[in-house]
Amino acid sequence: MRMAGFATRVVGVLPPDFRLLHERLHRWVSGTSAEVFVIFPDVQGAERPEGRPSRSTLFLARMKPSVEVAAAQASLDAVAARLMDEVPAYRDEELRIVAYPVHDDLTEAGRPILLVLVGGVVFLM
Repeated sequence: MRMAGFATRVVGVLPPDFRLLHERLHRWVSGTSAEVFVIFPDVQGAERPEGRPSRSTLFLARMKPSVEVAAAQASLDAVAARLMDEVPAYRDEELRIVAYPVHDDLTEAGRPILLVLVGGVVFLM
């Protein structure tokens, strides 16, 4: 399949009502539900100080429960270093891969409701 002129491999089809769990994550992707969800988009960002355009790509992955974010970041730093050694364009663009836990973003909306419920239970006891 070709998307935006590039060969793209389809690895899955999402149901028509697919939505990410939290509105903030929707804004990261598109702000609305989409016909096509591209996990590795090439998104043009703001200009960097040197005047070169910045590009960013969103990867969404699940970490094992026993893995700390710092350990995941160390692994991603090693991957970025290998990629910069192998691909001159990545080296020129100073490739960075950042681990960011989204658990707090996913649970943020329900946290106040949970606190009210817990407070009510404590009050009744």
